This record gives sequence, C-alpha cells and structure tokens, in this order.
Amino acid sequence: MKNAKSMRRVGVAALVVVAAIVSVPLCLAGVEEDYQKGYEAQGRGDFMVAMPLLKSAADQGYAPAQALYGEMLDAAESNEDAVSYFMKAAEQGNARGQLGLAKMYGAAKGIKLDNEKASYWLMKAAEQDYFEALKVIVGAYHNGTYGFKVDPEQAKAWEARLKVASDKFVKEQQEKKAKATAAGKH
Repeated sequence: MKNAKSMRRVGVAALVVVAAIVSVPLCLAGVEEDYQKGYEAQGRGDFMVAMPLLKSAADQGYAPAQALYGEMLDAAESNEDAVSYFMKAAEQGNARGQLGLAKMYGAAKGIKLDNEKASYWLMKAAEQDYFEALKVIVGAYHNGTYGFKVDPEQAKAWEARLKVASDKFVKEQQEKKAKATAAGKH
C-alpha cells in the first residue's frame, strides 16, 4: 500500500515535470505569436490591436517586443516607460532596443542626458550591423553627436558597413516580396 502511494506520487511528479517541459515551447510560441501579430498590426497602423499584444510579449521578456513596444511608447511621449522597455531589450543584446536606448540617452528623453551611455549603446547596436544604427552612427561621426567626436575616417568606415547592410536589406526585402507574391499575398 505504501509503495503504491509512493509510485503514484512519483508518477504525478513526473507528469508535472513533463507538462512543464512541454509547455515551455508552447509559451514561447505564444509570445512570438503575440509579437508577430502586434508587429503586423503596428505596420498597418492599428495601434489599438498592436499595443496590448506587444506589451504582453514584452512583459514576458521577449526582446524584439520590448524594443518595438518601447518605440511605440516613445512615439506616444511615454518616455520613462519607453526607456524601461528599451533597457530590457538592450540588456538582452537586441540591437533595436540598444539603438532606442542610445537615442533616449542622447536626447534626454525619459532619462538624464548621458552621451557616454548614448555612444555605448549606439556602438553596441551598430556592431551588430543593425541598419538603422549604422545610419545613426555614420551621422554621429559626421556631426559629433551621441558623444562621438567628428571623425571623417570613422564615418567612412561605418559608411562601408552601412552599404553592405543596405545591400543585404534590399536583397531580403526582394526575397520577402517574391515569397509573398508566390503565395498570392502581394
């Protein structure tokens, strides 16, 4: 009798462990799905749909959602909240979040002006060849913004990286369009 109860407990514990392991990918799929739906809604300009979906994914720690939600909060002038979400994304290595945080530090939006931190986060994003960050860092070296000193040589080096990233971006967009056309979604 005692062995039967012990076996049931072990069996129940094993089921709980298996359920937890199986549910992790399902939770992640839900977060990614919320992000994707929010991203698409934001792209259509449907912010009433996008905001809660992105917030849900962002609050579950999904860095791409944190960065995009931060951008939407910034656009809505909710700067302190935007900084919070950009920081979460940036600390996870998300280039979009890093660029957003750099811009907030550089413009003193929702956080104290700090060119050292602005240049740090901008550099982190640009080093990932994030297209938008590359554009900003080229400008920073040309104009002496975000804590960078005017440096035409550095600007030229980053312009070369920007060109490569631009070519890659154009190619990816053409491939997406071709796939959408082939699928009848053009």
